[in-house]
Amino acid sequence: MGEFSLHESTIASLRSELEKAGVDMNEDALINALDDPSVNKYTKYRATIALRKFGTKKSVPSLKRMIDYPMQDVKDCSVLTIAEISGKTGIPFLVDLLDKPKFKKAYTLWAIQSINDKSAIEPVKNYMRDRLKFFHRPSAAKITGGIEYGLIYLDRYSIVPGVEEILMGYQSIWNKFSLQDQKKLQDRTEFYKQQPLKPLGDEPGKRAKKKKPGFFQSLVKLIRG
Repeated sequence: MGEFSLHESTIASLRSELEKAGVDMNEDALINALDDPSVNKYTKYRATIALRKFGTKKSVPSLKRMIDYPMQDVKDCSVLTIAEISGKTGIPFLVDLLDKPKFKKAYTLWAIQSINDKSAIEPVKNYMRDRLKFFHRPSAAKITGGIEYGLIYLDRYSIVPGVEEILMGYQSIWNKFSLQDQKKLQDRTEFYKQQPLKPLGDEPGKRAKKKKPGFFQSLVKLIRG
């Protein structure tokens, strides 16, 4: 089972909603839901997730087409499902997404991190180095976009030339990570294991505002149960 495999409760919920939409829980029906332009966006969204359980490499071409679908949730979930189905063979497609203009990269980094194949090192290094320059700007108040997943991935290859430099670069702006991401990096990397927690905006006389979980955090809970 991969990082994005589904719990039985999630499968049952998807089955109920998809059956209401007239979509059976089998690969051919789910692929058809993606390919049929008359199917609504919410059904397509659920179909992209359900294919993690019922899909094979036969589903991948249809999932790849969803990368350009107007609904962001469909794009994001397609990336994770491609990773779940394809494994290492999906890396070339995923690293190409890091260069895709106007495409949100958080789920791509999450997917690459989950597969954990060394063939992605150079593309991830280049992307993370470029984003580091952006986040070093005073105008960049916080680090977003799934950067923590890129760091978790690179931490596994810290002996590769150039990787430690990137890890140290993000360490220098550690306080721009959310507290949740700091904890994640503490738990899942060696480099940041001893890094003290410093909440975003933690300055004398100031307290970081609490925010409700966004879609990204809610989806993580849905996937992991």
